[in-house]
Amino acid sequence: MKQILFILFAIATFYAQAQTKTESNYTPAAFWLTPRIEFELKDSSALFLETNLRYTDFNNKPLNYRSYAELGYEHVLNSSLHFGTSIKGIRLTGKNEIYFKLYAFHQSKLFKQNFRKGLYLEYLNELPDDNMYSVEQNYIRWSVEFGLSKTFTKHIGYDLTFRPFQQLSFRESSHFDDRWFDLMRLSLEMYYLVGKNHRLAVLFMKESVYYWVSAATPNYNLNQHRLVLGINYTYRFKNNDNN
Repeated sequence: MKQILFILFAIATFYAQAQTKTESNYTPAAFWLTPRIEFELKDSSALFLETNLRYTDFNNKPLNYRSYAELGYEHVLNSSLHFGTSIKGIRLTGKNEIYFKLYAFHQSKLFKQNFRKGLYLEYLNELPDDNMYSVEQNYIRWSVEFGLSKTFTKHIGYDLTFRPFQQLSFRESSHFDDRWFDLMRLSLEMYYLVGKNHRLAVLFMKESVYYWVSAATPNYNLNQHRLVLGINYTYRFKNNDNN
């Protein structure tokens, strides 16, 4: 009961702090496709390679999209505690971004559901294309994660996740510093397990980005929301020594 009250209090606090006297709107829906390959090591730790392709604004021709590739390692300390690190490269119009990430999460049981609590720290390096008006920028972004998941049968299950982000700029003045949180994701994955190697999931997500608009008078907060539908597929190469 204490864990549930803590989660509800945290979610209410995050939303209350992020959405004070603001204008809100919805941007065009998006579709995400995320394939992932995992190479299982000793004690179920793993190397992984993940790619992601995101399509937005289906009324626009050609479609707007962005993509990334992420390479990482996740260490299983025990059945409850995992640590990981990764590097991710993102290709965007007019710039490239590189993320260096460290993370840890703990898993326990809550009313027979798997209860996940995670902490993520990322260093972002933004590299512009050859453009005299663009400059290299660096950020630190941290996020927390709360998740509930359960496999109902041998094959079917769900994963519900809430994750707020805060981004800090190294510049003296930045709109990232004017909101409690800059990004929030509330997602639901319905997954299907095929044998010991395959995991196929349908993703439903609401993504909210929070801005501080300083160019207007008076200044105001702007919340932009997006609905996301996605397909996630994971293939895991098993290590027979772990059987």
